[in-house]
Amino acid sequence: MGSASGEPELTEVGRVAKAHGIRGEIKFLGHGGPDIIDACGAVYLRARDGRAAAHEVVRRRYHGKYAILSLEGVTTRDQAEALVGMTVLVDRRDLPPLAEGEYYWHDMLGLAVYTEGGRELGRVARLMETGAHDLLVVRGAGTEYLIPVIDEIIVEIDEAGKRLVIAPMPGLLEINEPG
Repeated sequence: MGSASGEPELTEVGRVAKAHGIRGEIKFLGHGGPDIIDACGAVYLRARDGRAAAHEVVRRRYHGKYAILSLEGVTTRDQAEALVGMTVLVDRRDLPPLAEGEYYWHDMLGLAVYTEGGRELGRVARLMETGAHDLLVVRGAGTEYLIPVIDEIIVEIDEAGKRLVIAPMPGLLEINEPG
């Protein structure tokens, strides 16, 4: 993994949701949970202009669905406020390995989604957390589908082929289609 030059292999894991307190802490909202960055000593924040800058994580703690992070060099609320909305990335090599059949959210982003019958629905645009289970937001041909990430629906994830196959329950696709 990673490049031969030792450059980090950056992958998106969440975003800066808001500033926290007066000492420059930020609330990190991670795709799939706040603990995705547990093994990461540094995070990279991508600004709206597309550039990513590394920040050492000085301290982390958890509060509900957020990780509250103290980053080196960010010591005031104003500095933390300037980071709100930025995408959080990490070096993929710092992420823990997954068990068979498990996937990181970022591995599903951009995959083409097909039904078992071969109908292309679009691409995974983003994922959402709900109280019950995660949802894939699939966009294509002017339609947005919300697909539950549950074993009964997700048939196959082919990262190499960049496709995901689903077996939608009756009515699932129709509730999202116009007319």
